[in-house]
Amino acid sequence: MHWPVAFAEGQGPDGKPKIDWDLTKDVSPTWEAMERLQESGKVKNIGISNFTITKMEKLVRSDSRRDGLTFHLTVLIVSAVQNGEDSSGC
Repeated sequence: MHWPVAFAEGQGPDGKPKIDWDLTKDVSPTWEAMERLQESGKVKNIGISNFTITKMEKLVRSDSRRDGLTFHLTVLIVSAVQNGEDSSGC
């Protein structure tokens, strides 16, 4: 997942994409779908970028496999906190 914002189908009255706020707040359904794609062999690797510390923490808690992702995200979170990055945000 490149950016933790989920878009709904269609456009708003302003012509911009609609945002699916429920899926934006909880990325675990998208992550679980990505896990299934990897398990089926359709994709080799899955990952994230541009997530806040809070989003990464939520993903670590929801990760069903508890493998390398959990370790990798934990290292990123600790590193970000040690560097004084803000852990607030959605």
